[in-house]
Amino acid sequence: MPAPALRRTITLVLVACGLLMIAGGPATAQAPAATRIVIQGAGATFPAPLYKKWIGVFTAQNPDVAVEYKEVGSGEGVQRFLARLSTSARATPR
Repeated sequence: MPAPALRRTITLVLVACGLLMIAGGPATAQAPAATRIVIQGAGATFPAPLYKKWIGVFTAQNPDVAVEYKEVGSGEGVQRFLARLSTSARATPR
């Protein structure tokens, strides 16, 4: 069973994906076909392979959403989020 911090991170990622799926519901169906949502994230390098796998599955099911994740380290990810250079930040739980 994963450590509590890892479970919390996984839960947060799954909630974020769920919110994205909800956002892609009926309201998006009325939007023009050219509308594309881009989510930019940056942060921890350790969980990046897992995030990239989840991103691949999610974007395959939601082609109108692009998810970009840059592996820059937890501290830099938080700094980019605070500077509004990304829409999410990921940190490795300690």
